[in-house]
Amino acid sequence: MSWVPVVGNLENLAFDIQQAGSLTDKHRRRYQKARELPGQAIDGDDGDTSTKLLTHLQERVNKEMSADGLWVPTPGPDPQAA
Repeated sequence: MSWVPVVGNLENLAFDIQQAGSLTDKHRRRYQKARELPGQAIDGDDGDTSTKLLTHLQERVNKEMSADGLWVPTPGPDPQAA
């Protein structure tokens, strides 16, 4: 299980509560069920990094955003030195 259903479930629940204008017992039951999903996502996460996927994503990011165009602030004075 990925994290997408976890986030999507909570977003949908928040939207439904907002539309209803109040918190119902059905909302509470959905929230309790949603609280179990992160544990399932963690249990299902293999933790291995896919080098092929990382390479693909890095290529996409590099194509969309050149590193030369990124702004990096210059370091300021060390607050611990004052």
